[in-house]
Amino acid sequence: MTGAPTVLVMAKTPRPGRVKTRLHPLLGPDGCARLQAQLLANTVTTALGSQRRVVVAFDPPSAQAEVRALTGGQVELLPQRGGNLGERMTAAADDALPGGGPLVVIGTDAPTLTADMIVQAFTVLDSGSAAAIGPALDGGYYLLAVHWPHPAAFAIDPALWSGPHVMAATVSRLRRAGRVELLPALRDLDTPEDAAALLADPELPDAVAKALLPTTGVGMTNATVSIVMPTLNEAAGIVPALTRLGRDFPDIEIVVVDGGSTDGTADLAAGFAKVVGCEPGRGRQLNTGAQAAGGEVLWFVHADTVIDPAALDGIRRALDDADVVGGGLTLRFDHDTIGLRFLAWSSNQRARRLGQIFGDQAMFVRRTVFDVLGGFPDYPLMEDFEFSRRLHKTGRLAVLTATSTASARRFQAHGTWRMIAFMQIIKIRYLLGASPETLRRSYTAGPPSLRNLSSARSSRAKGSVLR
Repeated sequence: MTGAPTVLVMAKTPRPGRVKTRLHPLLGPDGCARLQAQLLANTVTTALGSQRRVVVAFDPPSAQAEVRALTGGQVELLPQRGGNLGERMTAAADDALPGGGPLVVIGTDAPTLTADMIVQAFTVLDSGSAAAIGPALDGGYYLLAVHWPHPAAFAIDPALWSGPHVMAATVSRLRRAGRVELLPALRDLDTPEDAAALLADPELPDAVAKALLPTTGVGMTNATVSIVMPTLNEAAGIVPALTRLGRDFPDIEIVVVDGGSTDGTADLAAGFAKVVGCEPGRGRQLNTGAQAAGGEVLWFVHADTVIDPAALDGIRRALDDADVVGGGLTLRFDHDTIGLRFLAWSSNQRARRLGQIFGDQAMFVRRTVFDVLGGFPDYPLMEDFEFSRRLHKTGRLAVLTATSTASARRFQAHGTWRMIAFMQIIKIRYLLGASPETLRRSYTAGPPSLRNLSSARSSRAKGSVLR
């Protein structure tokens, strides 16, 4: 008798030193075990969401009590048996569906897999296809759907398992039995590079994102802090800025990252800070400075902002909370107008409620978290917005009462309300998919003046008459 459609989860028991070993440099053996436990729990929740029967095949066979505690009572458990992965999957499929039937096999390494994708795989089988397969970006696969028993499903050369050709070899064998449908490609979580890429993926579940971070204990009261300051042609203000920082924070490292200034900024800064150079670009400069900095906490400060002397103690106190991964300061401006007060208020509310912290708020972050996230994206604009979105997924952000007083020079040059509207348009365009380089060019040019807008409307009107 054919069995009920079944989701078979192939799982390793989360024991230190036995799982996710390529992530040991980031998380250590205990952290990798915690990550594996979260991946297993996430996968079971996803499988149950498909409204199909779920069986977890676990390894080692002695771990049933541990796996039951992690998976709850809604799934069936069976121990894995056999040698290589192909043999173990074949044996698990036989044990899960002794009478045969529709089968979807998944692992626990693809945290962005959804229940809808599992349902889609069963739908493919119902439509008459021989199989459905979900490609992983590393050359393997995260899902295989077949009508069991299927002699070709796991019968590839044993030497290919865990290599980059598993997917291709499996598809080649499956196609001998009929049509094979490909599902969307997903990223497995195996390496530090995978971790950084997945943390940038908005589909990554928050619980997995938090498990990807090194355990952070308390005791940050005396943490070493490095200020990283990107510069480009800041000669007029760099000496006062660095003098002030050196006076207010005499015991912390200051790294100036110059993007090729032509006005002597780097030479002026050399007497006050460690100076490194790189190609211009805000994300690139911030990452270069972080690489050169030695602090346990990275603090990104703009050259045209004035930092409250109380901020350093506030940062250390905030990071004493193990749930806090970073944050920023309360924004204010060096001129007082209704428009600028509104912008500062709305920016601070956005930071506190949505976790969106921009560069003018002097963002700070634990070094360990920064490294796991892979630093800032190499964007010439919106690098701070994108990084804070990734950072917010990994833990709590603290917005301190200490202030960062930003320069209002750009608002004075273009008009406060016009510049506020322009900045919102830039952000909306980014969220709609505009490239950071295109946005940088727009931002550098500034908002169109009313005169230019009037001229453009007049030209369009004349054009319409001529047509």
